[in-house]
Amino acid sequence: DTFVLDVTNVTLNDVVVMVIDFTPPVVVDLSGIGAPGCTAYVGMPLAFPAGAGPVGNFQLSIPDMATLKGLPFLCQAVIFHTGGNALGLVFSGRGDAVVGLR
Repeated sequence: DTFVLDVTNVTLNDVVVMVIDFTPPVVVDLSGIGAPGCTAYVGMPLAFPAGAGPVGNFQLSIPDMATLKGLPFLCQAVIFHTGGNALGLVFSGRGDAVVGLR
């Protein structure tokens, strides 16, 4: 099956990257590096391109394997947004997901 996640309200042509993490969440305030009001929730992420605004689309194929059932993971979108802040990146909130079986 495929895990699908859309990132909406993205400025036209801003690049969207989805980061996925299978480790426990971290909470890192990014204000000190030029992104006030932004928080990183993933510590050891895998990054995947998710298109460009106005809607980023992320799709991840997950095999139907019993060993994956119940595997939790976190996801967070990172948007490359020039002029949004000094860092040039805007971060979504954290998404929590669990792999299930069909």
